[in-house]
Amino acid sequence: MEMEGRDDDIDVDVSGFLEQVSPLLDSMRSEEDEVREVVLSPSAGPSPATRRPTTDVAARAALAEMETADMATLAGELEAHLAILNDACDEAEAELERLRQQRTPSEEVALRARRIRDLESAITAAGLAVDAEDARMADAVGVAREVRASLGRV
Repeated sequence: MEMEGRDDDIDVDVSGFLEQVSPLLDSMRSEEDEVREVVLSPSAGPSPATRRPTTDVAARAALAEMETADMATLAGELEAHLAILNDACDEAEAELERLRQQRTPSEEVALRARRIRDLESAITAAGLAVDAEDARMADAVGVAREVRASLGRV
């Protein structure tokens, strides 16, 4: 996070946060796709004629479990980045308070309105990213549960 202060304006640069989060989100999506491909693909592993069902399903379940754990780790990292964003918001609010004491009431109102819009946009973008990844992780967990359930049927 980087905060740049100017005499008549405050601007919080969230691009650094988004640059950090984007690779995590891409990685989580890629890993989820790999889990789906391995777990759901009928062509994964040996041919049906030579496949040993119990071993194949157990291997798939183990892979799904590992991928789910990896996604949980990435989710933790994403939460850490969101904590950084929250800290930056707190710092920006403190800076606003300092500037508020130096400005006229009309300047203060204009500055607060702009700052609130900027923070709302950044928080909304981060929230949407987290919601999307929560949904993807829930899907991956569902896949892992399906595989585990299929272990009992083999």
